[in-house]
Amino acid sequence: MKKGIIYIITGLIAGVLGYFVTLYFIPYLVMSKLEQRMETSNQKVNEFFHSPLIDATSRSVVRPNPDFLYSITAYDLSAGSLKIKGQIPDSTYWSIAFYQDDTVNYYVKNDQAFEHKSITLILVPKGTNYSPKEGEEVIQAPTEKGMILTRLLLPNREEKTIKVFQDLQKTFQIELLKSL
Repeated sequence: MKKGIIYIITGLIAGVLGYFVTLYFIPYLVMSKLEQRMETSNQKVNEFFHSPLIDATSRSVVRPNPDFLYSITAYDLSAGSLKIKGQIPDSTYWSIAFYQDDTVNYYVKNDQAFEHKSITLILVPKGTNYSPKEGEEVIQAPTEKGMILTRLLLPNREEKTIKVFQDLQKTFQIELLKSL
């Protein structure tokens, strides 16, 4: 009887520990996997990778939707703040999301939330004082490293439409601001 209780208690403790270890380490594993993919594909930190058209074999984005064009980057604010600029299409869905180094989303906005069809976002480390210029929006990053993901909905898969939207996708660029 005592052995059974000891096994149950040991199993419960192991289960709870495993649960919390998994919750803590999996997000960091996801980010390290992103960084490894970037290294093997010669993509730089603080520089968008604009994915080609997604199909059933694509795995650069987890569970990709073939109706979207994706742009992704890992960011690092250790060298300075970042200016993210680009053109938003006016006839379809578009979004940008920022994730901290443990994959927790801390900022997301879609095309309906922007007043203009061009955006300028300034990503600064938490606690940084920055007075935005007209047309700029400041985002305070809770962590020095993280990820940015944009999604652009294709209204159809016609070659002409794809070209127009890929050109829009490529307008999203990142500039390092060494001093504010």
